[in-house]
This record gives sequence, C-alpha cells and structure tokens, in this order.
Amino acid sequence: MVGGGTGEICTPNQHGKTMLMGDVLTVSGTTAVSLDSAYLQDERNVRLEAAWAVPVEPKQTVVTMGSLEDSSMAQGLWASKHPLAGYEVQPGGTVNVILEVEVVDPLLEGSTAGMAVEYSSGSRPFVTKAKMAYRFLTTNCVNR
Repeated sequence: MVGGGTGEICTPNQHGKTMLMGDVLTVSGTTAVSLDSAYLQDERNVRLEAAWAVPVEPKQTVVTMGSLEDSSMAQGLWASKHPLAGYEVQPGGTVNVILEVEVVDPLLEGSTAGMAVEYSSGSRPFVTKAKMAYRFLTTNCVNR
C-alpha cells in the first residue's frame, strides 16, 4: 500500500464544524487488502470521530483537509463513503481515507503528526503512517 505526501497542512479551527483530513492510498501489490482501522499520530487537542473510505476514480478530486459544511466537493464525495473498517481495496485500486476529527477545545490550537491506517493482506497485518501533519489554528494560517 503506497500513498500520502509529506509536509504540513494548516486550516483555521472551524469551531464546532466537522473537520476532515484525508489521504490517498493505492494498493501496489497483487493481492487485495482489507482496511482495518485508522488513528491519529501524536494528536494534541484533536479527537478522531469516524474513519471512512471513498473509492477514487481517475481524475477524481479527493479530500485532503476541510469541512463538510464549506465544501460542495466534499459533500459530493460523501455520498460514496463507506465505513473504513472492513473496506476492501483491490490490487491497483485507490482509496481516499477520510477522517472526521474534532478540535476538543476550540479556544486552543490542535495538531496531529498525521494519520495511520492499519490494514491486512491475507492473514498478515500492516500499518502505513502518513507523513503529512495537520494543524488546526485559532487564527488565520497565513498570519503564522
């Protein structure tokens, strides 16, 4: 399973709105994989609420960060979401893993070193850890 960029994404804290963070994963081997679970790495003031898998078609836009309320693109993709646990990805298939997260205290900044996805191929368990960090600021990101 390959995917994920490196770096850092910043967004202002959306104060009570469902925040989304996503990554794209592709099955590079010859065996299907089953997505088992996802978690946040080194999270601070951020809580994982739900994990989803959205199949990705060629030239399809994907979710990397945002909120459902402010993104018509995210709302459109939301109709094709599946619970992450147990979702199967075929060889060569690509999936947009989308996590719903909540900033616990909206008066404080939140952050995570990225998402990690546990999956299995046959009876072997694996984990892939993204290297894309996320920051949820109490101010505008450009002023930082």
